[in-house]
Amino acid sequence: MRLQKYISERGWMSRRKAEDAIAKGWVSVNGTVVTEMGVQIDPDTDVVELSSEALDTIASTTTILVNKPPGVVTNLPQNGETEVRDLLPPEYQHLSSVGRLDKDSEGLIVFTDDGPLAKRLLDPKNPHEREYEVTTNVPLLPEAIRKLEEGMRLFGERTRPIDVREIGLKTYSFILNEGKNRQIRRIVQKVGAKVIRLKRVRFAEYVLDDAQLPPGQYRLIS
Repeated sequence: MRLQKYISERGWMSRRKAEDAIAKGWVSVNGTVVTEMGVQIDPDTDVVELSSEALDTIASTTTILVNKPPGVVTNLPQNGETEVRDLLPPEYQHLSSVGRLDKDSEGLIVFTDDGPLAKRLLDPKNPHEREYEVTTNVPLLPEAIRKLEEGMRLFGERTRPIDVREIGLKTYSFILNEGKNRQIRRIVQKVGAKVIRLKRVRFAEYVLDDAQLPPGQYRLIS
């Protein structure tokens, strides 16, 4: 196994950070410092150690919450589009988003350089809840809600069961354990309605509070 992959899979740091640590001479294998990429190790017999500098880097990760306004893309902006990253000051623009929201959607996005955290949040084997406030053009009938909660065919496979709860006039709370491309918009359309507003209000343990974090703003968390 490649050394940087081993470090990443152990959850010590992301593969990109592992490559940076190797280049800086912060990683040793069996007592010998390694500075070249692509070194192969045997996870069962080789001893991999990180220097104090590497450990300090692991301890100094940054995670922030962003309240994305509608009309802003999560990544890959085109033709003058505004990217969520553009809302951040330069010192945080190296962070990576965990998951996405489509351009028309709004709400919570987590940005971090903590590789293990990002991997944990996106792990399909241990899915985390995503909660959305969804406003539709017409009320969802009980039969439509039942179909949504049981799961529907999408992209050739069945979506996982979700929890749907009415919280206002034509407004519902959707709680999912997955995040397929435009999933909520697509499944709502399948039951004869259309999403006119979609806002993510929770991702795992991270909760969006508009009073503390207005649209277009960010907040550093510990």
